[in-house]
Amino acid sequence: MIRSTKTRSVLYSLAAAATLAFAGSQTSSAQSLVYGIGGTDTGAGPNAASYTLFSFNSNAPGTTATIGTVLASSGYAVTSIAFQPSTGQLYGFQYNATTQQGQVVTINRFSAAVTPLGTAFTIGSITGSAGNSATISFNPANGAIRLVTGTNGNYRINATTGALIAQDANVGYVSGDPNVNNTFQIASLAYASGPTLYDIDYINGSLATQNITAGTAAPAGQLTTVGSLGLTFTQGAPSVGFTIGLNNAAFLNSSVSGQGGVVQDRFYTVNLGTGATTFVGTIGGSTTFNTVDIAAFVPEPGTYALFGLGGLALLVIWHRRRAVAA
Repeated sequence: MIRSTKTRSVLYSLAAAATLAFAGSQTSSAQSLVYGIGGTDTGAGPNAASYTLFSFNSNAPGTTATIGTVLASSGYAVTSIAFQPSTGQLYGFQYNATTQQGQVVTINRFSAAVTPLGTAFTIGSITGSAGNSATISFNPANGAIRLVTGTNGNYRINATTGALIAQDANVGYVSGDPNVNNTFQIASLAYASGPTLYDIDYINGSLATQNITAGTAAPAGQLTTVGSLGLTFTQGAPSVGFTIGLNNAAFLNSSVSGQGGVVQDRFYTVNLGTGATTFVGTIGGSTTFNTVDIAAFVPEPGTYALFGLGGLALLVIWHRRRAVAA
């Protein structure tokens, strides 16, 4: 029996509703796919020239999937990773301590293959009071890369060409802030929707917002403390990573010294309103692995629409087969 046009219309409407519900359930889920880079640390730090790229679900950091080796260019070390929110492409920033130059790279999230983007540019030393740090994030409003270094350097980079756009005013706390007179170092940063730029102050153990000029990528560079993370870091600024994914879900990793001096990777959620962290679990099963940075995967625009079209197509095929069979 061939079903009526009205029946088919109802089926198609139900299919569309089901696939939209599926897409909605994915975007509202508290679980995120997180990528990280790092290496085995036996006391002297991991080999920065060849980190491992791995991934895990944010609600189960103890189970990681190894993807491959992140091979930086000769003389360079990858210091930070971040996803481009409009494309889902994983980027990194590599730094050469000898030449004091930095360069943007793309990283294949399926193979860990590294591809330098554009040419390297000089940024000077990145060594702050808590060690080396050079951290990047993407402004979701315009796609520009924000780079902040351990010496408070504050830069904008073109994500398409890898070229340095400008060096902005150094980051520093606003007058009257609780940390304005304290030594500080930004170990990691990430943009939330808005956009709002959040920074992790390693030395003061706090979350701060970094002022940016409305409608542009140019920041004033001023930091305002949100609140304490409630953590005491012990492994140096390079061992702290921060990322913000879908629905402004924020995550932080910290490598801390455990009993006997072994390294323990710890993974937290971060409350962007207060700075408070909640411990989720340790990353992976090794006690000597040091996670250098993390990045939450943000699906490309249209990914959920594809889910919906795929589901609708499957129901259409099913209906046609039933009609033929009848």
